[in-house]
Amino acid sequence: MRLQEETTLGKIMRNIYLFIFMLVAFSFSVMPARADMVDLDGHAFAESIQLEYCSDEILGVRFLCNSNWEVRAEAGTIMIIISADPAVTMTVAKSYTPIATLSQLDEETLTELGQYAEGFSVERVTLAGREALKVKAFPIDYPQARLVDYYLLNDLDFYSLLFSIDPKEEWDKYKFLIQKIADSFYFIEKPLVPLIKE
Repeated sequence: MRLQEETTLGKIMRNIYLFIFMLVAFSFSVMPARADMVDLDGHAFAESIQLEYCSDEILGVRFLCNSNWEVRAEAGTIMIIISADPAVTMTVAKSYTPIATLSQLDEETLTELGQYAEGFSVERVTLAGREALKVKAFPIDYPQARLVDYYLLNDLDFYSLLFSIDPKEEWDKYKFLIQKIADSFYFIEKPLVPLIKE
């Protein structure tokens, strides 16, 4: 039963990645490159982007973003196109899974989830005040891209915070911006429902 559930989760994540890459390919074909994003080193580039807090009430998350970035949403998933050329995206996905602890995400399960090529690295980090797994990888089907993905649990929900950079040679320029966004990520606390007294 557990293997079947993981396979279903893997199919969901595979569809999310396919959705991301199709949207990026489309955006790449219709959005011009921005002249103000050229010739800056990573630190200077990250500081040059005006960021403000954006939130998604359905997913219950908040993070830094730029109001000019394009946002696309589907059930349980939002994708933000940080740049069309190079193709840089951020995706937040929420799903209910049978995963109760991050220790269940072994190398085989992570490979299936993220469709990672062999040789990816995993480290335990803190994200949104919770323990998370950070994966640095290259996708199996898109070797020209680089991925930085975070996996964490919030209550019974499994969250993925996924970053994609294509081509991977642009990593040095975007890594500080990506880290800044990831560091700002947190969960919106649901307000307590007051007790009704009769």
